[in-house]
Amino acid sequence: MANVSFSHGEMKDFIADKFQLSKKTADEVIKAIFEKAVEEATEGKTVALHGLGSVKKQDRAERVARNPQTGEPITIPAHSTIKVTISKKVKDQVKGI
Repeated sequence: MANVSFSHGEMKDFIADKFQLSKKTADEVIKAIFEKAVEEATEGKTVALHGLGSVKKQDRAERVARNPQTGEPITIPAHSTIKVTISKKVKDQVKGI
């Protein structure tokens, strides 16, 4: 299967055409949505994107791992990451259910 992506530019064009907006306005809408989603997730809130899934901040504890080249133990510090959960609806569509 080919690695095909839906780029920001393609999304901007799609939204501009679908809602009869200028490409500049469509771009501003996309950027505003993503900025708000990142802001909310950074504050620890779950951002639910109806029909697609959710995004939330997840804290990771400090842990010990091994350097794969030397086998030497290394400490990975505690940090935050983003967890993306895909909705059941999307999962079922991908599975062809």
